[in-house]
Amino acid sequence: MPIKPPPSKLSCPSCGWSKVVSPASDALIGGFDYFDECPSCGNEDLNAELVSQLEVSLERFKNIFKF
Repeated sequence: MPIKPPPSKLSCPSCGWSKVVSPASDALIGGFDYFDECPSCGNEDLNAELVSQLEVSLERFKNIFKF
């Protein structure tokens, strides 16, 4: 049975790029819900850590108001 992945924060150790992703379902969209490489520098060794729903909400708030 397909299961939706938990929210996570992806980050690049090379350039510092990071993004919090919270997939809506188990159908993932490349470049939106998951990344094979850093969109900034192309590094394929991305770090991933689980985040809480509060952190997801804060990230969405920052994106709306461009903090």
